[in-house]
Amino acid sequence: MLRRIALLLKIFAVVALILCALALVFGTSNFQDCVSTDQQPYRAQQTEKGIPGIPVALAYRDCFGKWANDNNSAITAISTLLLFLVTAGLVWVAHRQHTTARAELRAYVFVTKCKVTHVVEGDGQGAAEAVVVIKNAGQTPARGVTNITGFAFDQYPPPPTLVLKVPRQLGDQSRFDLPPGEETVAITSPGICFTDPLKRELAEGKRVIFIYGEIRYRDVFGRDQTTQYRLMMGGPVGVNKGRLIGCKEGNEAT
Repeated sequence: MLRRIALLLKIFAVVALILCALALVFGTSNFQDCVSTDQQPYRAQQTEKGIPGIPVALAYRDCFGKWANDNNSAITAISTLLLFLVTAGLVWVAHRQHTTARAELRAYVFVTKCKVTHVVEGDGQGAAEAVVVIKNAGQTPARGVTNITGFAFDQYPPPPTLVLKVPRQLGDQSRFDLPPGEETVAITSPGICFTDPLKRELAEGKRVIFIYGEIRYRDVFGRDQTTQYRLMMGGPVGVNKGRLIGCKEGNEAT
C-alpha cells in the first residue's frame, strides 16, 4: 500500500509539472501573440513545400523557447515547490513504512489460557489455584518479562473496596526473556479451599472469582509494553465447567 502511495506521489509530481507548464505557457496572452506573429514567416514555407502544420509547430517551438528564457526564475520556483511537496510526501511514506515494520516485528505477549483448579464439582480437593498461560505471539523476543497475577474471591456484586490491579512498583520480581512463539505459566493461589457450600454459591452467582494481572516487557526496539488482563468466574457468568470469561474492563494492551 505504501509503495503504491509513493508511486502515485511521483506520478502526481510529473503530471502536475506538465499541467502547470502548459497552463503557464499556453494560457498567457504574450505567448499567444508570439505564436500568431511567428506563424507568418512559416506560412510561406508551408505554401512552398505543401507540408501542413509547419507554421503552428515551428511557431510553438520558437515561442516556447522565448517564454522559457523570459520566465526562468518562475519555472525554477515552481519546480522547487513541487520537488519539496513530493519529497515531503516520500518522507511521510518512509516514516509510515518504518512504523509499520516495527509494529509487525515487535513482540506481543498475551494470556492464551487460564483455568482455576479445585473449584468446579468433581475437580478434586485442595486449595484453589489460578493457572495462567502467557505466550509471545510476535516475531521477536520479549525482553525482561514480568507477569504479576492476582486471585480475588468475594461476594457478588463485589464491594467497591475490591482492588483488581497490580501495583505500579513491583519491587524485586523475576524477569526473563520470552522468545517468539514460546509460552510460560504462572500459578497463584489465594490459599482458600473451596467447600461444597462455597462452590454452590459460586455456581448460583452469589460469589465471584477474578483472575487479574499485568504483563510488562520490552520489545526489541527498546520500548516498554504492557498487557493487562482480567477474567472472571461465577457472578453473572456462572462457572460454565470452570471456564473464565473476559471482563468488560481491565483488558488493555499497548
